[in-house]
Amino acid sequence: MKILSGRFAVKDVAVCALVATACLLVSFEYCNHHVTTLVNRFASDVRQSVAVNPGAEEPEEFSAHETGYQEAKVRVDDLAETLPAHKEINRDNPKDPVYNVPWMDEAYWRSSTAPLSNMFVGSKPLFPPCTDQISPGIPDWGPHPYMGPFAYVNRSKNPCWFDETHQLLCVPYFYLAGVSKSGTSDLFSRIIQHPEVIGSGKEHHWFDRRRYYKNQTFWEYARSFRKPTSVVKETLEKHDRSNYISGDATPSYFYDSYEWKQFSGNENCTEPRVILANQIRHLYPEAKVILIVRHPVNRLYSRYLFDYGRKPKERSEMGPQQFHNRVVDGLNKYTNCIRKWSLRHCVYNKTLWETVHLLRIAESMYSVLLEDWLRVFPRHQILFIRFEDYAKNITAELAKVFAFLELEVSGEQLHLFSQSGPRNRGKYHDRGRLLPETRAILERFYEPFIRRFASLVGDEKFLWKDI
Repeated sequence: MKILSGRFAVKDVAVCALVATACLLVSFEYCNHHVTTLVNRFASDVRQSVAVNPGAEEPEEFSAHETGYQEAKVRVDDLAETLPAHKEINRDNPKDPVYNVPWMDEAYWRSSTAPLSNMFVGSKPLFPPCTDQISPGIPDWGPHPYMGPFAYVNRSKNPCWFDETHQLLCVPYFYLAGVSKSGTSDLFSRIIQHPEVIGSGKEHHWFDRRRYYKNQTFWEYARSFRKPTSVVKETLEKHDRSNYISGDATPSYFYDSYEWKQFSGNENCTEPRVILANQIRHLYPEAKVILIVRHPVNRLYSRYLFDYGRKPKERSEMGPQQFHNRVVDGLNKYTNCIRKWSLRHCVYNKTLWETVHLLRIAESMYSVLLEDWLRVFPRHQILFIRFEDYAKNITAELAKVFAFLELEVSGEQLHLFSQSGPRNRGKYHDRGRLLPETRAILERFYEPFIRRFASLVGDEKFLWKDI
């Protein structure tokens, strides 16, 4: 047998070993399918060279100078290249393009999750351990292990259980998990007007922040739902059945697994095998997730105005030109990262995010995030709403939300819930419109991610062709 050498041969051997490990953890059918796929891939790579030509396929740097904009525009055309018509991606075939941009596809296949991307894991980790010193199963060790699931009371629609002291505790039935500056505050304010939805504050931030930065325990998180817990308890005592529900509307849950290195099960990894979605699904396997998303470019600018508008020292300089300069700097840093690492490594990289002045570029890379969430949650447990549709017809989108949450609502109630004024509307749009050159660069960068996102959702309206 001929001994193979070179970068790609070594990578394929590593991938084969990864799949072999997964075989032992999952099933023979999974093993048979992926080994066949990888053998075909391996043989194909032996027959032909697949070395990347940096000069032809990798993006060059953007220019922040006005005189250099035309050069930047040409270079970013190379970044996105000519994309084919929208289509479903066959994730079973490692040779099938995913983003249809060579350097992005190369980064996609660097990820440990890539050869397992069609494997639904539920609350289990997304790929095998990065060290043989930990168990491959659901983490029940370390400072931040999985919590639950508990013996939920089957007479309550909302997940509630009795603890060891016979105290009733409840956690959310649904999560409005993203994304920021896409109408989450407004949507949640209307959801909780329904008589069977008991509000308990909007952004709890336990999964992504407060357990790390505030040392808030899980039990403190559960007790933060005192009001819905009290209502459920009283209803059970009177009627033996409760249809009341509660929700956690923290729009950063979708993207903010930045503290993943602290999650039990991620030891020695360069990208997370456990994210927030795994822990939320484990806590309550039937949890419903609502994602209201906005065109990535408009969302990013709105987020910038919101973040810097809250900082008095920054507010005087805040505007389209400063945003343009920061976008150019941020895109250069993200593209440099993607050239060297996997897409997931860069999207979940907290240090990288901090070096781009907290500009939330990765939060708008919806497809990378969604691919992980769809391996954890069944498609029917996630509702997708377009912010642009919601802004035009609140009543119609609210009807979808209540149907998804299995809540009865009359036409009169929908009309009433839709009439209240908007919540958390942007305050700093008088700073000026997004510069055309900034929009051009951002749209080229995000275009492959938009196409991939629409394919994953299965709805072409998320291509935002009407925007």
